Amino acid sequence: MAVPSGSDSPPGSPAISDEITTTYEGGDTLLPPSQMNDSFQPQEKSEGESANSSFDSREPTPDPNIIDWEPEDRQNPKNWPLSRKWIMASIVSVNTLMTALGSTISTPGVPQLMKEFHSDNDLLESFVISVYALGFAFGPLVIAPLSETYGRLPMCLTCNLSFLIWCIACAVAPNMAALVIFRFLAGAFGVAPFTLGGGTIAYIMDPAQRGTAMGIWMGGLTVGLVIGPTIEMSFKSVIVCLLCIYVAIVYTIMFILFTTFTTVFEGQYGIPTSTSGLVYLGWVIGSIIGKATYTTVSNRFVARSIAKGTFKPEDRLPLMVPGGLLLPRGLIWYGWSAQAEVHWIVPIIGTAVAAIGLTIVFAAPLAYLIDVFTIYAASAIGATVVLRSLCAAVIPLCGQNLYDKLGIGWGNTLLALIVL
Repeated sequence: MAVPSGSDSPPGSPAISDEITTTYEGGDTLLPPSQMNDSFQPQEKSEGESANSSFDSREPTPDPNIIDWEPEDRQNPKNWPLSRKWIMASIVSVNTLMTALGSTISTPGVPQLMKEFHSDNDLLESFVISVYALGFAFGPLVIAPLSETYGRLPMCLTCNLSFLIWCIACAVAPNMAALVIFRFLAGAFGVAPFTLGGGTIAYIMDPAQRGTAMGIWMGGLTVGLVIGPTIEMSFKSVIVCLLCIYVAIVYTIMFILFTTFTTVFEGQYGIPTSTSGLVYLGWVIGSIIGKATYTTVSNRFVARSIAKGTFKPEDRLPLMVPGGLLLPRGLIWYGWSAQAEVHWIVPIIGTAVAAIGLTIVFAAPLAYLIDVFTIYAASAIGATVVLRSLCAAVIPLCGQNLYDKLGIGWGNTLLALIVL
């Protein structure tokens, strides 16, 4: 390495510039200050910058094994409109309800089934129903792993089609052994909504709506098991079905009246809220008269038929004719008298007439169902309860709008025409 000259240089040594080029081992060269670019200044590192900043500045490489949605992808179920999410959740819930119905809907028909296949085996009589649940146990063992491989939608579609096929096979089964096998397969494929429904709802619904959606889905699972026999009973005959519908209509009209009495009498007659409950007295009196009338007349008529040895369940129904005529007349009476604002007692009498008719047409079908189905009467009556309760819970919400648009007179006339 060259040594710079200075006052301490040995005498006689050649003159050497104060600025020299220094060469280090390995070939690196350090230029003298005069040859350095004055504009060159060392870059200061920003605060917190690490020594290995060359590595930090690199963009992370995506893992090719991870597949995910783009944040705003409209195909992502999380980004679906709320209406579409609820439609899909409803479809899953109804699908679950149908599977649950299949487990018990044939229960009331088992005695007839045993006779048709000439069997008196009590164990087999129970097993033909419970084998459906055995399918529930085996189905998820195949459906769950396949859904993780091929997706939920292909499995749901495949299982639904298979469930339909095996249900039809159950209906045309030639013998008891075939029926047991077909019921098992129907349960094994029908369990798909039970297995995949919860995951589907959790996947498409946000946490805020997930609890409600899961509740509806679970309702299909649990309610379907107990209303199966009820629905089978409802559609066992055309008469039963029509009676259920008629009772549901009558029951719904009663609730339309109940939910609008206060508004009508306060608006038309200025009856204060504190005493508006008195307007229901007409209905109470009419219901008492209707019950007394039906009980007295029906018992005499039935006793006469029994004495002649000709009694049949249909003998309970003739009183529905006068009851069915009194109800619409009472509705029209109440509606037009209230609209005309005649004395308040007149529309209340109209409600009493309507109550007499409604009580009769309400009691007669129930007595008929009891006589027809005897030990299965609870299921038959349950059918009417389910249908009428659903209708009475929803339809009366439109009652006030009906009166606002048509008026009390024409609104009640429309209800009377529906009853007829």
